[in-house]
Amino acid sequence: QNNVFWPAGWGAKPASLTEAFEVAKQKVDAAPKLIPIFGHRYLPDRPSMEGNPVFSVYQTDIIYYGSNLWDYFQREFAYYFGVAGNEISDPPRRIEFWSDLVDGP
Repeated sequence: QNNVFWPAGWGAKPASLTEAFEVAKQKVDAAPKLIPIFGHRYLPDRPSMEGNPVFSVYQTDIIYYGSNLWDYFQREFAYYFGVAGNEISDPPRRIEFWSDLVDGP
């Protein structure tokens, strides 16, 4: 409502705010659900298999925060693991909807 966020993959943005909300709701409802891990870090529930990436989601600011759960823990809690570095270890698995938002327009 308050910014210009509208992914290109969603098609033309409806003129009506009500219609835009309806399209956005349909897209989000069909997307893999996000399981909260810590703060604004989430693990998608689909596909239901090991190795899904961890996303950082803060409003429309969405990024990968780990290529998998272990990679995320090492990055988020590096001090406790005695590791350094801020790079994601492996290319993250693409996740329907959420990876498209990370990639941007």
